[in-house]
Formats: sequence, structure tokens, C-alpha cells
Amino acid sequence: MSIRLKLLISYICMILIPIVLVILFLHLLFHLFVGNIEEMRSYYHVEKTFFDEVINEDLSIYINLQNYANEDPERLRDRYFLEQYEEKLDMRRTVLVVKEEEDVIYQSGRVGDELLVNLSHESATYTGSNNHQGFLNTDLGTWLYTATDFHFTDGTEGSYYLILDIEPVYSFVRTVVPVLVIIFLLAFMITNGALTYVVSKHIIEPLKALHQATNRIKSGDLQHSIFVKRDDEIGELSHAFEEMRIRLKDSVEKQVKYEHNRKELINNISHDLKTPITSIKGYVEGILDGVADDHDKLEKYCKTIQAKAIHMDRLIDELLLFSKLDLDSVAFHFEKVEIVEFIQGLLEEMKLDLNKQKIHVKLENSLNKGECIKADRDKLERALRNILSNSLKFLDKEQKEIVISLKQIDHNICIMIKDNGQGIKEQDLPNVFKRFYRGDSSRNTEHGGSGIGLAIVKQIIQAHGGKVSIESTYGKGTSFFVTLNVWEEGEDLNGENINY
Repeated sequence: MSIRLKLLISYICMILIPIVLVILFLHLLFHLFVGNIEEMRSYYHVEKTFFDEVINEDLSIYINLQNYANEDPERLRDRYFLEQYEEKLDMRRTVLVVKEEEDVIYQSGRVGDELLVNLSHESATYTGSNNHQGFLNTDLGTWLYTATDFHFTDGTEGSYYLILDIEPVYSFVRTVVPVLVIIFLLAFMITNGALTYVVSKHIIEPLKALHQATNRIKSGDLQHSIFVKRDDEIGELSHAFEEMRIRLKDSVEKQVKYEHNRKELINNISHDLKTPITSIKGYVEGILDGVADDHDKLEKYCKTIQAKAIHMDRLIDELLLFSKLDLDSVAFHFEKVEIVEFIQGLLEEMKLDLNKQKIHVKLENSLNKGECIKADRDKLERALRNILSNSLKFLDKEQKEIVISLKQIDHNICIMIKDNGQGIKEQDLPNVFKRFYRGDSSRNTEHGGSGIGLAIVKQIIQAHGGKVSIESTYGKGTSFFVTLNVWEEGEDLNGENINY
């Protein structure tokens, strides 16, 4: 529910609740009034028809007087006749006054002089029909009168007035109305205050949480999560804020990681470049000093410098690639790759180096023809080259051999690269895929490496959704196992480019 709808509902409740409370109060008051009447009727053993009779009798009095005024107006001059109504009218707090011209010829005993004066004033100012009504205010209270004009038989103008004492009603109204107003105002203020508190708390509390979170972020604390379970605008704001915090946290962590990698990269570059640079420097000084005094020696020095430069270039390239992979900033372009053809092409490219070192390579394929995987050709080739290069460096047997085996296990294709080299010590196996880790044997000048080749392999294979593992027996050889997902027919790449 949105905040706008909540506020609208609260405003409607602010108006309706006080009105409903006042209506309930009036309803209760009415039932109390009726209940009192019923209690009085039960107490005095008065039947229900009694009230109907009273009402009918009131109406009959009025009708009789009107009939006499029209048919026998002289009866309204008869005091004895009029006194017959006095008792009935007195029970009803009603006064009867009869006037002839401007003179009062009959009045009930409860009529005061002030009432007659006001009545005369009302008569003098009234012009209209024969029947009229109005109100009279005196010290005795408020009165409601109804007047009927007629003519006596001799043509003299006459009038009779039925005057009802409504002071009890007025007193009741004057008492109840302020109470109703006070109740309405109290109900309105209480409702308004309660709804304002509830709505404001419902809105302000999560905003306070967001404010506290921003202060913590401002102070550098990005670990404090923000979770406001709401389905309104504040919930959306909280969700967006939490996403911002997570992205900011990831960005900071990447920046810290980047700084750490940069420092480590600089340290390793300075360490790994020192040896080839020293060597190049020595050969250059030898050339400058005239040590290479013949063409063959000069050519040997230049080739050595070139080899060291190539080694440095490869080292720097590997360090930069690993740094990008570690920061998930390398783009992978996946496509459908026929794995047997891919491996054969890779071996063909490395054929010259393999033949030069007299290495026998055997490809064992148990896959169905045309079996494919989803891969980035360049990145996967880089990973397999690194594994093969690692194997080439440590082949120490007279008959050097590398076996590449391809087979399918469930929905995966397993590539095994096995050599008969010197192997890896058991204590070194858990660390071979860690960055900048190098066993003791790789630190000599013959086998010197960057220590990140296999770390690059692990990151590339994991980016493909695969796994890489190693088994080795020291003195006998090493086996690398690369597991990749089989290409699913109907899989849509849609030019998929993914940054890892």
C-alpha cells in the first residue's frame, strides 16, 4: 500500500470516526431516553396505548377548538366551557388564551403578564393567514404558540392561542449540544492525534533507520545492512539504498583488492624482472666492452638478450592478465566449440616446440564425433597452453611423453593432460593454483616461472563454469584434469559477452 493511499485513508478516518462516535452517542442518548420512558411506563403500570391516547387527545383538543371557532365561535366566550380544557392542557404544559379584538377574555392560570405583552406584540406585527405560529421568550422561559383567527357571530374579530412551554426542550438542547460539540472535538482531536502518531511513526521510523545508515556509511561502515520490510515508496527507497550500499561495498572491496594486487604485482614484477634485466645488462656491457669481439659471439649475445626480452614480455603479459582476471574485468566471448578439433589445432600450433624438445604427444579421444562445449576460444587456449607449458618445463625423463585424454562424464567433458615429468611434492599440491606460488625446483634458472600461470588457468576455467584439479606423484609425473560443460543443443548465445 502506497504512502499516498495510507494518508488518504487516515484523513478519511479523521473525519468519519468523530462523526460515527457522535452518532453512537446520540443513538445511546435516544435509547436512554426511550428506556426511561419505558421504565416509567412499567413502574406506573401504564399500557403502551396510553401514549397513543395522549397524542390523539392533544390532536382532538386542537381540532375541537378549531371546529368551534368555525361553527360556534360563541362557545369561545364561555369561560366555563373553556375551563374544561384547562386541566387537560395544563397536564401538557400548554396555555390557552382567547382574545376579542385586543382584549384578553380568557387565559389559563399559568399565563403571566409578560407572556401576554409579548403575545400582543406578536399579534400586532403579524399579517397573513388565519393560522400562524411563533416563539415567545419571557423570564419564565421559551414558549411555542399557534394562533387561529376567527370572527364571533356579531362580526367581532377573535383569536385563540395554544401556547406550549418548550423551556425543558430548550434547556435539554442547550445542555446536550455543547456536550455533543465537546465530544465531537475530543473525538476529532484524539482520532487526529492517534492517527497522526501511528502514520508518522510508520513513516518516520524507517526514515530514521535510513538516516542512521547514511551516517554509518559516511563514517566508512559499509557492513551495516538496511532491511525495511515495506511494500510502499519507503520500502522501494530502502531496497534501492541497500543495493547502493552493496554496490558501494563491492566497489570498495574491489578497490582494496586492486590496491593489494597492484602492490603485490609491483613486488613480483620487481623480483621477477630483476634476473632477466641483470642478465641483459651484463650482455650489453659485454658488447660495449668489446668482449663479443667476433661475429659468432656477438650473435650469441644478441640472441640471449632477445630471449630475455621475450621472457620479460611474456611475464608482464601474464601479470597484467592475472590482475584483470582477479578484478573480474576481462570480457569472455562464448561460442560453440568442437572440442576435438580445438585440441588438435592447439597441438598443431605447438608442434614445432614439441618436436624441438623431442616430446611424444598422444591424443586419446573417447568422445562422440562433433562433441561441443561452450567456450571462449582464446581464453581456453591460453589456459591449456599454460598447462602444457608447465608440463614441458618439468619433463626430465629420457623419453618425454604427454598424453591428452578426452572423455564425457555425465553432462561434462573431461580433458586430462598427463606427463611423465618429475612430478610435484605432496606438500606443494594444495598450493599450485595459488597466485605467485612456486615450488623450490621452479626457482632455478632453468625452470624459472612467474608463479601465476596455473592461477590464470584456474580463473579462466572457473569463468567457463568448469573445474580444474591436479594429481601428481613426485618422480613419476603429473596429471591435470579440466572439466567443462557439454554444449546443449538449442542453447542460444545471443552474442553473449560476459565480464569476469
